[in-house]
Amino acid sequence: MTAPIRHPLVVGGTGFLGLNIARALQERGLPVAITRRESSITFVPRKLKLEMVAAALEDEDALARAMTGRDVVFFTAGHYPRYSVDGAAQVAQAVAGVRRALAAARRAGVRRFVYTSSVTTIGPAPAGRPAGADDEWPAPPDSVYFAVKLAMEREVRRAAAAGLPVIILCPSGCLGRYDIKAGTGFFVVALGAGTLPYRVDGPLDVIAVEDVAAAHLAAAERGRVGARYVIAAHAVGAAELIAMAARRLGVEPPAAQLGLGEALDRNRRQEAECARLGRGRPDIPVEFLDMLRFGQRYDAEPARAELGFPTTPLAAVVDQACEWFIRAGYLRPRAGRDSLEA
Repeated sequence: MTAPIRHPLVVGGTGFLGLNIARALQERGLPVAITRRESSITFVPRKLKLEMVAAALEDEDALARAMTGRDVVFFTAGHYPRYSVDGAAQVAQAVAGVRRALAAARRAGVRRFVYTSSVTTIGPAPAGRPAGADDEWPAPPDSVYFAVKLAMEREVRRAAAAGLPVIILCPSGCLGRYDIKAGTGFFVVALGAGTLPYRVDGPLDVIAVEDVAAAHLAAAERGRVGARYVIAAHAVGAAELIAMAARRLGVEPPAAQLGLGEALDRNRRQEAECARLGRGRPDIPVEFLDMLRFGQRYDAEPARAELGFPTTPLAAVVDQACEWFIRAGYLRPRAGRDSLEA
């Protein structure tokens, strides 16, 4: 049964996916608002002329005020561990924030709460088939990022069981416009800047961020309350993805390649030092290496059949990511590089 979106709010709307959802809603002519924190980077939402409401995850009252009168809340926020250290503290902070948001949604009486989770919460599937929405982790894997995502989603599922009208989307690695903090697309910036010291390999799934935004709008309108949807598109090896981006940027990929175990050891040490100093980034984020370590194939066909979200070809996904970082000034165009698709 279709329920049109009328007055949406995007919690976390200054972030990568939140901006894309807000832009998709805006392009429909809807009166979308986004929440912002004091520390939020707001140059893109200001340029897009998005309505911004001050509401942090630490302030349940502000969240409830922001949600009041909004029929659909897209929740793309949540604690994001900067470094893979202090797992218990990171999980506690993440759970506290999502609990406040869920309590605010109950107080505001929202019609649908569309929650952005991650394919990292999808457990391993039996041999011979891709992992789907019904697959669960028997226990959190040895990963701070995975543990945080699992804990938040489980809190949301408890709220759904208690009657909150929740729909959960589990997207794979997003690439495309508005990746302001160079999250999933960190390797594009590092390649173009010549700072990626080596390659790693392992299974990934990537998808155009605009396709994920379209899936969120479809879920709000015709998704089943209580459902969990896997939103994935392209199973690809990390080394192949790096090579594709390098060709489109007109650069050479790193000659050196490290095994996952060696890369994990190295980057865990780097992240621990960055956390001690309170600044800096490792060569490759540990969360990215964890995605390769636990990577698997995902079954997005049920979600695609039910929600009807688009699937941008992989070459175009990589092109769009490269184009965003060039146009946004993260990278300089290089003479002789391959033409980027529009």
